[in-house]
Amino acid sequence: MRDACDDTEVPEASPEAPGHAPNAACPGCGRWIPFPRPGGRFLCARCHYPQRSPGVEDGIFGKWARFLCRGGPAVVAAAGLSLCALYLAGTGRVAWFTVLLLVMSLTVALPWVLYRRRRHLYLVVAALYIPLGLWCFLYWLAPGVGWDYSPSLLGGGFFFLSLGAVAAYLYGRDLRSLPRG
Repeated sequence: MRDACDDTEVPEASPEAPGHAPNAACPGCGRWIPFPRPGGRFLCARCHYPQRSPGVEDGIFGKWARFLCRGGPAVVAAAGLSLCALYLAGTGRVAWFTVLLLVMSLTVALPWVLYRRRRHLYLVVAALYIPLGLWCFLYWLAPGVGWDYSPSLLGGGFFFLSLGAVAAYLYGRDLRSLPRG
């Protein structure tokens, strides 16, 4: 079994090499898989894209999942930035607005950066929901947010943190248990 740091220097394989089908490229990064495994699940050694066999995509990791990985953080950014702006307009506290804005920026930027490097959906979900849970806690703690929905922010923070923790666990499980091709 390989460590996570062993996958940085993966040699490129050529589609003209013997034993390579023309569809043996990773759908995540486009790298030709050097030793395709018939059947079974494995991860791409470069981008950790989960695969079943060369050229066949898993149902959840298809075009719609890639669209959601790109568009989901954009929707979260629009909602979060509008809430930050409403907080600033309502309370006038620039320090808390700055903290909320920085955490929201991290919440949006982290999944996009990780999606460019690692195409594993569990990792992208964990990178989105863990900072989003922290942002909900900070918004709940912010002075001037004493409205009726304050307990739902606390519950949302716990919910997002638990979703992110489960996704991080599933990503770690896949890294430990699945071979790399």
